[in-house]
Amino acid sequence: MEPVRSFGAGGRTAPLIPRALAAVCLASAAAACGTPAPEPAAVMPPRAEPAPAGGGEPGMNEPGMGIWADVVRIIDGDTLVISLEGDEHRLRLIGIDAPETGECLSREAGIRLGELASVTVWIETDRQPYDRHGRLLAYLWAEGDLVNERLAAEGLAAARAYEPNTARQPALQAAEDAARRSRLGMWADGACGAPPPFDIEITEIRWNPPGPDGDDLNGEYLVLTNLSDRPVDLSGFTLRDASASNRYRFPPGRALPARSRVTVHTGNGQDGPDRLYWGSDRPIWNNDGDRALLVDPAGNAAAEYSYRG
Repeated sequence: MEPVRSFGAGGRTAPLIPRALAAVCLASAAAACGTPAPEPAAVMPPRAEPAPAGGGEPGMNEPGMGIWADVVRIIDGDTLVISLEGDEHRLRLIGIDAPETGECLSREAGIRLGELASVTVWIETDRQPYDRHGRLLAYLWAEGDLVNERLAAEGLAAARAYEPNTARQPALQAAEDAARRSRLGMWADGACGAPPPFDIEITEIRWNPPGPDGDDLNGEYLVLTNLSDRPVDLSGFTLRDASASNRYRFPPGRALPARSRVTVHTGNGQDGPDRLYWGSDRPIWNNDGDRALLVDPAGNAAAEYSYRG
């Protein structure tokens, strides 16, 4: 199949877009080329037109520019493979973040995604159609439901804004808020086993040190504070960013004394009593906003810190 080549700002070549996706990505490509993207339009083919999802205002939860696709297989709770004109594409649901493979409720989230998106789905892009990994970014509709929203409403995914794809973020955040209030899924008490009996917080992230990104990796850091009156054994704990592609596992036997703090620097260095080094060769924390999550060995979210750049 002959692809359609699209171009971003400054004449840089963007990923090849199959012809079937050219119409889907039209609004997104407009934004990438420096012109405002149109508001999502309520455009649907005549078959299986879904009803408005989530009880929002008329028109706000109706599908926008998109295309029908067949589901090939489920990867995890927010990623699947679809088929368009016989070509397979990995698709990442935007606006949410489901537990990663091996984490608490990851299996349940994947199963539920498979139930909601069983055969044929309607995919709808936002302003940016691909991420840096080459995955298609989309909202997913099936049987009249916005699947992204359903997963957040059932507590199987957290709402997470991925700029600039935020057209439906208010509905997704509202779904997470309702799940939190009802203690559903990951928000249920003891969903991942008994939480550890201590009070630990991410109290600071320095995400944009002076100078060009990457010049001072150790000037970028996260601060973890133990607010309890007892030491905390961090063995088996993991820090990760919103994408979950960047992870730091605390070394065995690492303890955080009572009423103390430790700074986790992004780059390389020699670990010390009050400092640790991620060992990354590039920045971890996005300048335009990100979410840090501390996960205990059972899979509980022990601490969370979100910011907007």
